Amino acid sequence: MNFLLHAHLASLPEPCAETSVGATLPDLWRVAHRRARPPLQSPLPVSPGIQRGLAHHAEADRWFHDHEALASGEALLLSLFQREQLTAPRLRLLAHPLWELCLDGALVRSRGASVWQRWLHEIWHESTQARQQAHLAIAARLGPEGTLFDQRIARVERELLDGPWLDAYTHGEGLAWCLDAMRVRSGLPRVPADELRRLALALEETRPAADQSLCTLLASWGLAAAPSP
Repeated sequence: MNFLLHAHLASLPEPCAETSVGATLPDLWRVAHRRARPPLQSPLPVSPGIQRGLAHHAEADRWFHDHEALASGEALLLSLFQREQLTAPRLRLLAHPLWELCLDGALVRSRGASVWQRWLHEIWHESTQARQQAHLAIAARLGPEGTLFDQRIARVERELLDGPWLDAYTHGEGLAWCLDAMRVRSGLPRVPADELRRLALALEETRPAADQSLCTLLASWGLAAAPSP
């Protein structure tokens, strides 16, 4: 799942700014640098709240990747790609992350982009010291490339808090733009302009399915996260 849904799930049932922010960091780090990720073995020297968020991210991803909501969403997108006769190479590989963005879009629509934007500003402000400590820990692991990571993660955070990210997830044009940006970051060629326009229109059709999948995920996460009797 994408960063906003990660943050939201990590806030349930007891909100903690550091835990919610920590749950977003693996996704944001990978946007800033392809090798920036929490180590599998030794934990990062970060605050307990950030560490809980990182662990929550890994747990939620394992659960989500086995959930029918992901499989059905990927299948829907693949059918749209085929119907629209899109020719951009390796497009199928991005059905998974694109569906994650569709689900974030459903979450944003549930309350409105401005509400989520304010919440992100609040938890980012409350977790400033712990979050910066986590960024430094990742930068140290990247060695000489750590300086580049520092610059990029600062830009990612600015765009997250003050840019068009959240609203882009809520409509087809924004989702198509995000898909094209993912391809550029991955070193893949851009989607031809005419195909991108067709894709944007097709992605508008995913709203009902994304809204329903989000409801299913939130309900089943509540059951999965409930303590055993």
